[in-house]
Amino acid sequence: GGRGQGKRPRIPRKRKFSYGEEGFSFENAVTKYTSRLPVRVLEKRKILTDEIFCLGAVRLTIRSTETLALGSSHVFMTSDLNKKEIKLAISEYSRKISIAWHFKHACDDKLTKQQRKLYISSGWTPDTKLPIAMQRYLNNLETELTHHAERFKNKKAQNMPAGSRAHTAMIAHTKRELRMKHLCITRADKNIGIVITSTDYYKRAVFLQLNSDTFAQLTEEKANEMQNKAFESIQKLTDVFEKNSQNTATKIDKMLIKFLKQKATTENSKHPEPYILWKIHKLKNSENFKQIKPCEVPTRLIVPQFNSILRGASIAIDAILRTPFKQIVKQSLNNSTELINILETKQFPKNCVLASFDVAAMYPNIPIGLALDSLGRLMVEARLNSSMFNLMFGLAEIVLENNILQYEGSFFHQLKGATMGSSAVVLIANTFMHYLEINLVKEYMEEGKILLYKRYIDDIFAIFKDQTCKLEFHETFNKLHRNITITTDSEEKGKHTNYLDLTIYKGSRFESESKFDVKIFNKAISTFAYLNFASFHPLSTKKGFIKGEMIRAIRTHSDQTVFDEYIKNKLIPRLRDRGYTKKFVIDCWNNLKFSSRSTLLNTSNKMSAVAMGPILKLRHSPSLMKFNANQLLKRDWLQTIYSNTNLAMLFGHATEPIIAKLSNPTLNSILRHSVKN
Repeated sequence: GGRGQGKRPRIPRKRKFSYGEEGFSFENAVTKYTSRLPVRVLEKRKILTDEIFCLGAVRLTIRSTETLALGSSHVFMTSDLNKKEIKLAISEYSRKISIAWHFKHACDDKLTKQQRKLYISSGWTPDTKLPIAMQRYLNNLETELTHHAERFKNKKAQNMPAGSRAHTAMIAHTKRELRMKHLCITRADKNIGIVITSTDYYKRAVFLQLNSDTFAQLTEEKANEMQNKAFESIQKLTDVFEKNSQNTATKIDKMLIKFLKQKATTENSKHPEPYILWKIHKLKNSENFKQIKPCEVPTRLIVPQFNSILRGASIAIDAILRTPFKQIVKQSLNNSTELINILETKQFPKNCVLASFDVAAMYPNIPIGLALDSLGRLMVEARLNSSMFNLMFGLAEIVLENNILQYEGSFFHQLKGATMGSSAVVLIANTFMHYLEINLVKEYMEEGKILLYKRYIDDIFAIFKDQTCKLEFHETFNKLHRNITITTDSEEKGKHTNYLDLTIYKGSRFESESKFDVKIFNKAISTFAYLNFASFHPLSTKKGFIKGEMIRAIRTHSDQTVFDEYIKNKLIPRLRDRGYTKKFVIDCWNNLKFSSRSTLLNTSNKMSAVAMGPILKLRHSPSLMKFNANQLLKRDWLQTIYSNTNLAMLFGHATEPIIAKLSNPTLNSILRHSVKN
């Protein structure tokens, strides 16, 4: 049709080309595919494929490469909500309101962060009937949500949304190739990308870790026996604690007892299965990944505890001792923002030296006996009562001495160090390091050799009086314990150093105000694989992480000129390479400006605790993008609660209800599950 007749002019279809078949290496496949693209797209495709690393003789077709280049966090468009999902969501939403009505307190109940870790949902629904107005509100909400979901549902291709047929074909092709070639997909350490290896290559790398002197192999009978003994010991400790605190039990004590008895049992637990993260950043100078053997690739062994018999004890230790740890251990950092706030308020002499250290392989080298002694010392300083002291110390002993795991039908017991993947390990390692270094640091501080000392787990930051003090400290620290050594990459003159995500240096401000400048630091291997704009995430998620990146950039830059250069030449181009337009990015930043840096750094100005209203949890789906479900949820809420005096007293002071959108499976989880099966 012509332009004047209200019809779009016909656009000829682009000629399709074949993706190529077997026999293409990863590099050749990318080259062949990108050679057909315009220059701008070609540059973008190179950046997208930077996050895929192939170890060993791995060959992929271009179609699989294109799928993986979307990123491990990518979510493909899914099917719409159905009546059953909506009914279950409304049922849980109604249950929360019924519990609040039964106990006459708001849904949030102002639980502290410590209490939330120990909370176990019972799934109980009270028999108490809700007021008629609330029942009507819930019935109308379910009816309208179902109506809108059906109304906007795409009827094509068995209710699959537009584009999802192509996505399904892409995933199916990649799954088939991974299975046929016996390939394994994992994440690289530091979250810098996807690593693809053969299954045998991956297994050999895992067994290299498990066959070291850190682990001892067990029979299945012995492993099960140790698991049962650990469970019995946890239950005995809990029973003794319950008996001793029967008359003086606080709310935390009661929650702790219930948590330890129900969280992990022999019925709902199994031996954890380890996995490894490839330290690709250690191979940044390697030109040919195909020639690398498994024994040459540094790896990090992770033993997830979410199904372990020890998970309840581990979470309990972290929940109870986290607050005392923060109060006693002053040199420990929670994040880099704390360090920036310190540097903003302190002045330092002109000849001081900056340094950062890293504790080499801290977790596997922690001596269990000394770690337990350090934890006991922390609890004594925190003045815990004897019942809580005995419980926490006993749980810590069980957690550190009963790390059992299984892999490929073999069972192993960890003899040395602590397991990465346990909730309590970070706290225990931090406590051990604190009491190991405290006397040395105090001595150097009193003599004026150290001007500032901070540590984030195994990363140490210090400002020394001069270079001699730095070298002397480094040498002395490495003599504190034979298992613990620190290394440094700091510049010899000490004018700048990289620590966490910061570069701290003597800039123009240091000459005039004797204060250090800071700017953001990224490792050379970083691929900046931000969430792709095409990923089927809620728009609020995409806006939120972009706003978060802007806030981070403002906080971590003390010089506005350096900040402006970073935003213009680095952050915006990186986001555009992931599919975001410049206008979308700038709109996300809204009124954020560099002038608001002092406000953003002041983390103490937190909002006062307000009781949360009920939360409706729904899976993110195409239909939710086509109508305002939050507006539908809030439309009759105020009218409903103020129609009844008791409802008004219960929910009048709380926030309005909101919808929490549940995530869909990511590309990484889909492919890993497929390969495992």
